[in-house]
Amino acid sequence: MDTRNFQDRSTGEVVITPGSSGSSSGGGGFFSIGGGGGFGGGFGGSSSKRRKKRAKARAAALARAQAEAQAIAQAHAYRQLVEGYSQVRDARKLALEQLFVAQVSRLEQVLQAEIDAARRPPQSSGSERWDLYLISKQPDEINGLIAAKTVELSGKQGQALAFDGQDPLQRTTQDYVSHLAALGSAQAAAQAHQAWEASYAAGQEAKLLSEAIRQLGEKSNALTQRYVQLQAVWREREQEWERQRLYALQREARIRFKRHADADLRHERLRQANTLKAPMSATAAGGMLLTRGGALVAQTAAATIELAILDTIKEIGRILLIRTGQTVSLTATALFYQR
Repeated sequence: MDTRNFQDRSTGEVVITPGSSGSSSGGGGFFSIGGGGGFGGGFGGSSSKRRKKRAKARAAALARAQAEAQAIAQAHAYRQLVEGYSQVRDARKLALEQLFVAQVSRLEQVLQAEIDAARRPPQSSGSERWDLYLISKQPDEINGLIAAKTVELSGKQGQALAFDGQDPLQRTTQDYVSHLAALGSAQAAAQAHQAWEASYAAGQEAKLLSEAIRQLGEKSNALTQRYVQLQAVWREREQEWERQRLYALQREARIRFKRHADADLRHERLRQANTLKAPMSATAAGGMLLTRGGALVAQTAAATIELAILDTIKEIGRILLIRTGQTVSLTATALFYQR
């Protein structure tokens, strides 16, 4: 016979011995199993252990089933929680986008107010035109605003990446749900949702700052180009004014030269008109008589003087005759009226 030992160190052989049905000193009864004092005592001990094992197994299975059911219920509840956060996320995202559109629509007025507030009092050195100075001052003021907004933009971009390290404006609802589903805790999900909202709001603010910087840059570039154009206009004007100034100086110089030349010419003509020239040979012949017609030598001087005297006598006689005739006429008239 095959003999095997069990956990209770018995061989598993059944020995049947005759005896009374009552209890014996061995306490084994009618049947004795392995010398254990009867059928009921030995077999009953092994059955109890099996019952305990089965009970323990059933309890473990029940605990596992309850745990699985609880896990399923918790997973279902968490999925519903995530779905609720997803709906809240979509509604909040829409509200933030509408706010961004409204802010962009009035961004130009807001930036103009900031530019006006950033203007500094004029401090021109007087080395350039006033309007050029005013235009050159405005880009400096705008560039100051751009620098401040650039620093603010860097901070907002860092805040925007705080949720999952990605651009929140490019992430989808499924990305959001997957991120929250991986957390598995209602408290962690609530904190993650708050982090997403702050991240998305920072992303929208960063986008608005980028648009503001772009518009301010366009204004600054336009003013710089305007300054260059106006500077060229003023340069042309100043060159034209310089040409006119030089022309006026040259004209005055020509006028002064012409006046000096005319004065010299008149002086020369007067000098020539008041100068009499006589040949040297005439001085050897004798004296000279200077007249308007020129110089007369001595040979002709007597005849000339004689003619001049005769002309003078004739003129005096003519005048006397005229006056004598007038006197006779007056005398005759007086005598006529006396009669």
